[in-house]
Order: sequence, then structure tokens, then C-alpha cells
Amino acid sequence: MKETYIKFIRSFFKKNIYVQKSGLAKGFQREGGLGFLPKKSVSLEEQFLLELNLNGKTVYDIGGWEGIFALFFSRKVGRTGYVYTFEANPINFSKINRNIDLNKISNVTIYNIGLGSQTTKSIFKYNTLDTARGSFDKDIQDTFAGTIASVEIEINTLDEVRHTMDIKQPDFIKIDTEGFEYDILLGMKNILANVCPDIFLEIHGNDQTFKAKNLLNIVQYLSGYNYSFYHVETKEYLNRDRLKEYNGGHFYCRVNKK
Repeated sequence: MKETYIKFIRSFFKKNIYVQKSGLAKGFQREGGLGFLPKKSVSLEEQFLLELNLNGKTVYDIGGWEGIFALFFSRKVGRTGYVYTFEANPINFSKINRNIDLNKISNVTIYNIGLGSQTTKSIFKYNTLDTARGSFDKDIQDTFAGTIASVEIEINTLDEVRHTMDIKQPDFIKIDTEGFEYDILLGMKNILANVCPDIFLEIHGNDQTFKAKNLLNIVQYLSGYNYSFYHVETKEYLNRDRLKEYNGGHFYCRVNKK
């Protein structure tokens, strides 16, 4: 009931323009959402990202939602850094553009494309009152309630996008894509092998079993590229014997230096 109420309130204020009061985009202008309400605490995810040094670096923001991370990263990378945001949902894509324009930001480029393990087309479903709830994953789509919209989206690999669009190589990649994280990683083999960016991702799934399987796939895959895994919520490096104990959450992945 509370979630439905929040979605309704968000829809009521969707054209409201204000200054974000808290969170990663604090101080930026924003249209829509409830960021005009102050928060009393900072999440572990926000705290971790706020402490990162990304000055002068190139960031890939995959899963842009309404542009909160794009705004945050634009400030975090500074004048000499750059941000590329990728968002499959055309509604969210428009919102990101609006929020970037409101703040006259020049170091962010936004792409309205889906990313995955291969070039194809797929059905993307999302909740019309809560566009953060959108996914290509059929199991996660089955959990959506309320008014659901569907749109066919072209999917490409990140390796191909970087090659054809001639964008800068990433120093840092953030992935938040409602269950499609593993597919996206499969589509960036060249980047993983030759660039070795730091990766910050959220583990999604329709239940704990799915999350554990998703995490196992990601850990096994990135381990082949010599990555280590830090779990933000428990503040510890991942113990592979206890994968089922991690209830999703956020992981910071870095290549082990020789």
C-alpha cells in the first residue's frame, strides 16, 4: 500500500522542478521525483560512491533511470572527466536529458539503447508509475504489478558500441539494470580484457535464488579476468563459499594488481 502511494505521489509531482535536497544529486536541479524531501540518512551505496576518487576519469553509467547518477558522476569526474549514460527506457531517456539540460551540464552524453550479450531486439517492460522498475529479464518482468508498458528495444554489446561510436575507454562502469547485469558483462569482453575498468554493480533478481545464481555467474565470469569483489553492504570482500548468503546488494569489482 505504501509503495502504491509513493508511486501516486511521484506521478503528481512529475513536472515539478526543484533543487535536490539530499542524496547523490544533492544541489542539482531536477524535474520530477521526490528529491525535494530531505533524507535523514545516507545509504551505504551512496556513502561508498561519495568516497570514490573519480576526478578526471571516464565513467559509463549503465541504467540511467532519471539521471541521478549522471548528475552525480558529472560532478565527480570534474572538468577533465566524462560520463556516458546508457538508458533503454525512452521515457527515462527523456527525463535524463531534461535534468542534464536544467543544469547546463556539458560533460555527459546519453544514449537511448539497450546493452546485452549480443546484437538483437528484445521486449522491455516497465511500470508506468515507477519507471525505475523496468527490465528485459522475463522472470523479473513477471513480478511487476500495476500498469505495465512494453516496448521493443534494440540491444547492442558495449564492445560494439564503443567501437562504432568511438567513445572514450572507461575507467569506471556502474551497472544497475534489473537482472541484465550478467548479459551486459558478456557483451564487453574486449573492454574487460584490454581496459580493465573498475565496476560497480547491483545484483538483481525476482527472488533470492535468482540473485544467488546471478551473482555466481558474474563472479565466475569476472574471475576469469582476475577481478576481486567487495560487498558494499557487509563491507567485506566476497567469500565464495558463502555466495548464497549475500542478499543481492552492491559489489565493487577491481582487477587484482600483479
